[in-house]
Amino acid sequence: MSVTVRVATMDDADHMIGLLNDIIAVGGTTAHQIPFNLRSIRAHFFSPDVVITCHVATVGQDILGFQSLDRADPDYDGPDKRPAYWAMISTFVKHGAQGQGVGTALFNATIKSAKAHKITAIDATIRADNTAGLNYYTKMGFRQDGVLKSVPLSDGTKVDRFRTSFLLS
Repeated sequence: MSVTVRVATMDDADHMIGLLNDIIAVGGTTAHQIPFNLRSIRAHFFSPDVVITCHVATVGQDILGFQSLDRADPDYDGPDKRPAYWAMISTFVKHGAQGQGVGTALFNATIKSAKAHKITAIDATIRADNTAGLNYYTKMGFRQDGVLKSVPLSDGTKVDRFRTSFLLS
Protein backbone atom coordinates (compact mmCIF):
# COMPACT_ATOMS: atom_id res chain seq x y z
CA MET A 1 0.00 0.00 0.00
CA SER A 2 1.42 3.36 -1.03
CA VAL A 3 0.37 6.10 1.41
CA THR A 4 0.47 9.71 0.25
CA VAL A 5 0.51 12.53 2.82
CA ARG A 6 -0.50 16.09 2.06
CA VAL A 7 -1.82 19.14 3.87
CA ALA A 8 -5.53 18.84 4.58
CA THR A 9 -7.92 21.26 2.88
CA MET A 10 -11.56 22.08 3.52
CA ASP A 11 -12.33 19.80 0.55
CA ASP A 12 -11.28 16.94 2.88
CA ALA A 13 -13.61 18.00 5.68
CA ASP A 14 -16.51 15.63 4.90
CA HIS A 15 -14.16 12.63 4.76
CA MET A 16 -12.43 13.71 7.98
CA ILE A 17 -15.81 14.12 9.71
CA GLY A 18 -16.87 10.60 8.66
CA LEU A 19 -13.58 9.04 9.76
CA LEU A 20 -13.54 10.81 13.12
CA ASN A 21 -17.23 10.23 13.83
CA ASP A 22 -16.72 6.50 13.16
CA ILE A 23 -13.90 6.49 15.73
CA ILE A 24 -16.08 8.36 18.25
CA ALA A 25 -18.96 5.91 17.68
CA VAL A 26 -16.75 2.91 18.49
CA GLY A 27 -15.34 4.73 21.54
CA GLY A 28 -12.31 4.18 23.73
CA THR A 29 -9.60 5.72 21.55
CA THR A 30 -10.35 9.43 21.62
CA ALA A 31 -11.33 11.96 24.26
CA HIS A 32 -13.86 13.32 21.73
CA GLN A 33 -17.36 12.04 22.42
CA ILE A 34 -19.52 14.49 20.52
CA PRO A 35 -19.74 13.84 16.77
CA PHE A 36 -18.18 16.45 14.53
CA ASN A 37 -19.90 18.57 11.90
CA LEU A 38 -18.51 21.04 9.38
CA ARG A 39 -18.31 23.90 11.88
CA SER A 40 -16.55 21.87 14.59
CA ILE A 41 -14.11 20.18 12.19
CA ARG A 42 -13.18 23.63 10.86
CA ALA A 43 -12.60 24.98 14.39
CA HIS A 44 -10.58 21.96 15.55
CA PHE A 45 -8.47 21.18 12.51
CA PHE A 46 -8.40 24.25 10.24
CA SER A 47 -8.38 27.29 12.56
CA PRO A 48 -5.26 29.35 11.79
CA ASP A 49 -5.26 30.71 15.36
CA VAL A 50 -4.67 27.23 16.77
CA VAL A 51 -3.63 24.75 14.10
CA ILE A 52 -0.02 24.70 12.95
CA THR A 53 -0.70 21.99 10.40
CA CYS A 54 -3.13 19.23 9.62
CA HIS A 55 -2.14 16.44 7.25
CA VAL A 56 -4.23 13.72 5.65
CA ALA A 57 -2.93 10.31 4.58
CA THR A 58 -4.50 8.91 1.44
CA VAL A 59 -4.41 5.85 -0.72
CA GLY A 60 -5.94 6.87 -4.00
CA GLN A 61 -8.92 9.06 -3.11
CA ASP A 62 -9.53 7.36 0.26
CA ILE A 63 -8.47 9.28 3.37
CA LEU A 64 -7.11 6.70 5.80
CA GLY A 65 -6.11 9.10 8.55
CA PHE A 66 -5.23 12.60 9.59
CA GLN A 67 -2.96 14.24 12.12
CA SER A 68 -3.17 17.72 13.58
CA LEU A 69 -0.46 19.76 15.28
CA ASP A 70 -1.79 22.61 17.43
CA ARG A 71 -0.16 25.50 19.21
CA ALA A 72 -0.05 25.49 22.99
CA ASP A 73 -2.70 27.93 24.20
CA PRO A 74 -0.81 30.72 26.01
CA ASP A 75 -3.97 31.73 27.91
CA TYR A 76 -4.76 28.23 29.17
CA ASP A 77 -3.80 27.65 32.80
CA GLY A 78 -5.06 24.10 33.43
CA PRO A 79 -3.18 21.11 34.82
CA ASP A 80 -2.00 20.03 31.37
CA LYS A 81 -0.53 23.41 30.34
CA ARG A 82 2.58 23.16 28.17
CA PRO A 83 5.05 25.94 27.28
CA ALA A 84 4.30 28.17 24.28
CA TYR A 85 7.05 26.61 22.15
CA TRP A 86 5.41 23.20 22.49
CA ALA A 87 2.67 21.83 20.26
CA MET A 88 -0.07 19.27 20.83
CA ILE A 89 -0.63 16.40 18.42
CA SER A 90 -3.72 14.36 17.65
CA THR A 91 -3.89 11.40 15.30
CA PHE A 92 -6.89 9.62 13.82
CA VAL A 93 -6.60 6.50 11.64
CA LYS A 94 -9.55 4.81 9.97
CA HIS A 95 -10.64 1.52 11.51
CA GLY A 96 -8.99 -1.29 9.61
CA ALA A 97 -6.08 0.89 8.44
CA GLN A 98 -4.05 0.77 11.67
CA GLY A 99 -0.64 -0.88 11.46
CA GLN A 100 -0.27 -0.18 7.73
CA GLY A 101 2.12 2.78 7.92
CA VAL A 102 -0.52 5.52 7.92
CA GLY A 103 0.48 6.94 11.33
CA THR A 104 4.20 6.78 10.55
CA ALA A 105 3.72 8.61 7.25
CA LEU A 106 1.63 11.29 8.96
CA PHE A 107 4.17 11.73 11.76
CA ASN A 108 7.06 12.16 9.33
CA ALA A 109 5.20 15.03 7.65
CA THR A 110 4.18 16.54 10.99
CA ILE A 111 7.78 16.54 12.27
CA LYS A 112 8.92 18.50 9.20
CA SER A 113 6.19 21.06 9.77
CA ALA A 114 6.95 21.30 13.50
CA LYS A 115 10.61 22.03 12.80
CA ALA A 116 9.68 24.64 10.17
CA HIS A 117 7.53 26.37 12.82
CA LYS A 118 10.33 26.28 15.42
CA ILE A 119 8.45 23.88 17.72
CA THR A 120 10.84 22.31 20.25
CA ALA A 121 8.60 19.59 21.68
CA ILE A 122 5.32 17.84 20.92
CA ASP A 123 2.81 16.71 23.53
CA ALA A 124 0.49 13.75 23.11
CA THR A 125 -1.94 13.38 25.99
CA ILE A 126 -3.56 9.98 25.61
CA ARG A 127 -6.40 8.24 27.43
CA ALA A 128 -5.01 5.50 29.64
CA ASP A 129 -7.48 3.03 28.11
CA ASN A 130 -6.31 3.82 24.54
CA THR A 131 -3.79 1.00 24.18
CA ALA A 132 -3.43 1.47 20.41
CA GLY A 133 -2.72 5.19 20.82
CA LEU A 134 -0.21 4.60 23.60
CA ASN A 135 1.57 1.98 21.48
CA TYR A 136 1.61 4.28 18.44
CA TYR A 137 3.10 7.26 20.23
CA THR A 138 5.67 5.06 21.98
CA LYS A 139 6.67 3.65 18.59
CA MET A 140 7.08 7.20 17.26
CA GLY A 141 9.49 8.00 20.11
CA PHE A 142 7.27 9.74 22.65
CA ARG A 143 8.16 9.25 26.33
CA GLN A 144 5.73 9.36 29.23
CA ASP A 145 6.29 12.30 31.54
CA GLY A 146 3.18 12.42 33.69
CA VAL A 147 -0.36 11.33 34.39
CA LEU A 148 -3.50 13.42 34.65
CA LYS A 149 -5.74 11.54 37.06
CA SER A 150 -9.49 11.09 36.61
CA VAL A 151 -10.05 13.60 33.80
CA PRO A 152 -13.78 13.71 33.04
CA LEU A 153 -14.98 13.03 29.51
CA SER A 154 -17.94 15.02 28.22
CA ASP A 155 -20.32 12.35 29.60
CA GLY A 156 -18.74 12.60 33.08
CA THR A 157 -16.77 9.34 32.87
CA LYS A 158 -13.40 9.82 34.55
CA VAL A 159 -10.36 8.48 32.72
CA ASP A 160 -6.67 8.89 33.48
CA ARG A 161 -4.60 10.42 30.71
CA PHE A 162 -0.91 9.82 30.11
CA ARG A 163 1.22 12.83 29.25
CA THR A 164 3.87 11.98 26.68
CA SER A 165 6.35 14.15 24.86
CA PHE A 166 8.62 14.07 21.85
CA LEU A 167 11.58 16.45 21.99
CA LEU A 168 12.69 18.02 18.71
CA SER A 169 15.70 19.94 20.00
